[in-house]
Amino acid sequence: QNDYYDDLYSRARWVNYLCGGSHIFEEHPGLGIPIDACIAVHTDASKTADYGIEGTLVICTTDSLFPNGVSRMASNDMAYYVLEQINSDCKTAIDTAWSVRGIWHRNYVESRVPQVPSVLVEMWAHTNFADVVYALDPNFRFAMARSIYKGVLKYLAEANNFDYVVQPLPVSAFSLKTEGSNAVLSWRPTADKLEASAVPDGYVVYTRINGGSFDNGQYVRENSISLPVQNDSIYSFKITAVNAGGESFPSEILSMCNLSESKGRIMIVNAFDRISGPESFETDSLAGFLYERDFGVPYMYDIAYTGIQYEYKKSAVYQGNEYPGFGAGMMGDETVAIAGNNFDYPYVHGKAAADNGYSFVSCSKETFEAALDDFSAYDILEIVMGKQKNTGSYTVYSDRMQSAIKAYLSKGGKKIIINGAYIAESDSRAFFEKTLRYRLRAPWASTDGLITNVARDKDFELCTKMESGNCFVQSVESLRPADRDAQVLLRYRQGYAAAAFGTIYGGNKIVIAGFPIEAVTSGSDRSEIMQILLEY
Repeated sequence: QNDYYDDLYSRARWVNYLCGGSHIFEEHPGLGIPIDACIAVHTDASKTADYGIEGTLVICTTDSLFPNGVSRMASNDMAYYVLEQINSDCKTAIDTAWSVRGIWHRNYVESRVPQVPSVLVEMWAHTNFADVVYALDPNFRFAMARSIYKGVLKYLAEANNFDYVVQPLPVSAFSLKTEGSNAVLSWRPTADKLEASAVPDGYVVYTRINGGSFDNGQYVRENSISLPVQNDSIYSFKITAVNAGGESFPSEILSMCNLSESKGRIMIVNAFDRISGPESFETDSLAGFLYERDFGVPYMYDIAYTGIQYEYKKSAVYQGNEYPGFGAGMMGDETVAIAGNNFDYPYVHGKAAADNGYSFVSCSKETFEAALDDFSAYDILEIVMGKQKNTGSYTVYSDRMQSAIKAYLSKGGKKIIINGAYIAESDSRAFFEKTLRYRLRAPWASTDGLITNVARDKDFELCTKMESGNCFVQSVESLRPADRDAQVLLRYRQGYAAAAFGTIYGGNKIVIAGFPIEAVTSGSDRSEIMQILLEY
């Protein structure tokens, strides 16, 4: 009769029903599944200060015994492991300012009713602005989730007297090239500086052909593999690291295609690795999130967004669910899964290139920056910037990226294509003006998302709305060539400012677009735009 309380009470009883009839809770009817532990993951409304971080709180119930005779102090043991792991990991990996509030011994339903060791983890305070800045960052969410997982794992290992192994982190420096009729994949394991046991024993290589699904993968012990491929099909690969603790998150997805009749070979560098929360601000009296300026980039997709914030006054107090005060946001987008970074853009760009008769391979940003391959062997280099931006730990043109681009162009007779939403808003103005020959004219050049070719006989549409099926842009850049003889290739329909141009400098052809090609709504339109950029 009340969704809030029905949900609250049913979760605890559901645990008892699962383990009822097992040696954990023999006298209770149920499914006979011996549950080891129960974790309730929450955020809370705590607020003890007007500034600073509230942090993480863990709650457990420790009076009496469980039905199998084990002391409920076992819940305190698990709470200790989880809290210590969060305190260590989040402070080290994310920010030393993160804090923990300790362990409460309280009679909460979700810690009292389950007849197995149980804890509530109040990850952060959703009424505290400083906490929510972290909470909306996918990197912090991953660190928090991994901390909870590691804390529970270490508790179970201690309670049951076994050695634990933590699942590995995703691999890095992923590279894909061709040798004859084979695709050659290589990658590097990622060391976990916070956990010595998280070392891969091997890897699983997953393959997708054209627009199909990934297969079930094949296990390899080494960090490279050569696989046979057929001409005229697009192959895509992703890698996971595995050990006795489990399987890592997947790597980015790299793609390649060998055409029987090819106009040339393109190396696609996936430089779009950003995931981040929305743009935020804070003054003495106001604070909040500017979703309409920069939504941020979710990992894969976001299902937590309900609408833009409308109450920014810190002094606005909670009056009820209809007006919750400071931080209140619009409703209406609760059912929308909003597209983020799917790490699959070499396929999107590669397909557009293959549609125009070019073979292609791809590599990660780390591979390109470290010069792990001979990139001078490729006729064209395309760098996919997407919504990469100078924010947090992310950069558009890092020092290593600048060096790698200069090294490629130093050979002469090369062609480079760079496209992205924020490629002229970085801190590397001297580099992109002198080396890549462009300047920023306007950061918000168009709001309708319409791009036209110079002949004005065709319009292309960028996705500008937050939705699940397509990468969307909130800002597109109008660019100004540094060279007078540069050729404008595409313009924004609104205002007719330059959207893409080509120039010849130092014996190289340089093509720059101030928008992500993957944000174009139509696959055929992406191919047409790629044709314009390739044929310059």
